[in-house]
Amino acid sequence: MTQAAASAGLGRRRWHRQPRGDGELAVLPQGVSGLSLVADYPRKLAARISDLNHAADNGSRLRVRLAIHHGAVLAGRFGPVGTAPIVTSRLVDAEPVRRQLRQRSDLDVALIVSSTVYEEVVQSQLHGLNPKVFDRIVVRVKGISYAGYLHQGILEEIASQ
Repeated sequence: MTQAAASAGLGRRRWHRQPRGDGELAVLPQGVSGLSLVADYPRKLAARISDLNHAADNGSRLRVRLAIHHGAVLAGRFGPVGTAPIVTSRLVDAEPVRRQLRQRSDLDVALIVSSTVYEEVVQSQLHGLNPKVFDRIVVRVKGISYAGYLHQGILEEIASQ
């Protein structure tokens, strides 16, 4: 993740990272380019993971779910506090994201962005973003609906560029 962030122009050392089992919640500092985060980082991450998977001798494979959202976050006693970390967590754990990795053995990264990120960043179509390769999903957790847009396949996008 560090190498992917660096090649996308994002200084991962400045991120606040909170380990969560086999994953992490990362809060990026103000001033980070939303375009680089949404367009470049997932592509670089998918390419790096693909390289690692191809180099693995034992047939093991790394696959990840990545959710991107932005919003207000405060530092809390046990980590980031606010609706933004909750939205991000609900989206990354959503069944459609998990299902995509189960059903698509060709994918190493399942990317979902929040509605806010989709509307404010993806629809700009800058940095080669294509809104047509995202499918809208809605998940309901604890009585609250969370809308996001699931990318159809980062690896395919890289191959077509």
